Amino acid sequence: IMVMATAIQHHIPLSLILSLLLSVPSECLNTSPSSNRSNINLIKSIIIDHACATKSDATTTPLERILSISGITPSHDDDTDLKAATSRVSYASDFMPRKDMTVSAYSKFTQSRHMDCIDLFDGYATNLIRCEAIDETSLNVRWTTSWIPAGSTWLYNLAEVAGWSVTRKSPDPATIATFSWKSVFGMFQKAITTGNITLPISFVEGNTIITIAEDSSDDNRSLGNKKCIVSLRESIDLLSEADKNRLQNRRVAQELASWIDVSRRPPEEYGMNLDEWVGIVRQRILTGVAGAGALDVDPNEDDAEGIIALLIFSVICVGFVGISFEYFIMPEIIGGTGTYNIDQIV
Repeated sequence: IMVMATAIQHHIPLSLILSLLLSVPSECLNTSPSSNRSNINLIKSIIIDHACATKSDATTTPLERILSISGITPSHDDDTDLKAATSRVSYASDFMPRKDMTVSAYSKFTQSRHMDCIDLFDGYATNLIRCEAIDETSLNVRWTTSWIPAGSTWLYNLAEVAGWSVTRKSPDPATIATFSWKSVFGMFQKAITTGNITLPISFVEGNTIITIAEDSSDDNRSLGNKKCIVSLRESIDLLSEADKNRLQNRRVAQELASWIDVSRRPPEEYGMNLDEWVGIVRQRILTGVAGAGALDVDPNEDDAEGIIALLIFSVICVGFVGISFEYFIMPEIIGGTGTYNIDQIV
C-alpha cells in the first residue's frame, strides 16, 4: 500500500510498479531478520553443546547437526560427488588452500584426525573459549587444545603417585628455552614442602570463521534444488607468531609441529604425499627456531650449575651404592656371623 501511495504521489505508472514487484523472488520478500537471528543463535547453541560433549573436538564444526536445522540431510552415498551432495564445505586453513568437499567427507576427515590426537598425545583435550555471531550468517569460534609434552608424562605420573596437586603452565613461545638444574631442584623442593608441583603443558589456540549460505552455483540452479554451502576458515595463533619470527622456544615449536603434523594433515583429496607435508611443516615452524633440530638440547643457563649438579649427582650415586653394599650385599656375603661364608661366595 505504501509503495502504491508513493507511486501515485510521484506520478509513477502503477503497471510499472506491479511488474517490478512480481519480478522479485518470493524468498526475498519473505526474508525475516528475526528469523535469521534465531537461526544463527540456534547454530551457536549446537556448537557449544558439541564442544561440551565428552571427547568431542571443539576445533571442528558439527556440520551435520547444523544443517539438519535447515531441513538438509547431508548425503552419504558418495563422499566425493559434490554435484549429488545436498551440501558442500569450502574449507581453508593456514596450511591448506580453499577446497570444496562434501559434509560427509569433512566429518570423516576431522573425526579421524581427532582420534589420532587422542591416541598419540597424552592428556589430549580441546575446549571452546567463545562462540560469537558476526552477522546473520557468520560465526566466530575461538578454541584451544592442550596435551602433556613428550617427556613430561613421567612427571605427571610421579605427581599422581606422590599425591601432589599439579599446576599446569605453558612455556612462553617468545623465550628461548634453557635448562637449569637449580630450577629442577627448586621444582621438587617446592613439591615436597607444599604438595604442589608446576609442570609444563602444551597449549595451542585457534580461530574458525563459519559462514553458512545458500548454494547459488550454476550447477545448483540448473538442478533446482535447495543446497547449502558452508565456508570454514581456520587460523592458528602460534603459526602467525612463527611467520613473524616470534616463535623462539624450541620446546613449543617442536610440540606445535608434532600436533600440526597429526591434527592438520590434509586429506587425500589434496594430493599431498607424506614427505611433502613433513617438509612444509618443518619449513613453516622449525626452520627459524634455534636448536629445534631432532637431536638438539636446551642450553644450560649457567655452565657452572651443570658441573655442580653433576658432582652432587655423583655423590648421591656413590652414597646409594655404599648404603646398598653395607646393608644388603655385605650381610649376604658374611652371612650375619661376622665371618665370611665361603659357600655363599662360591
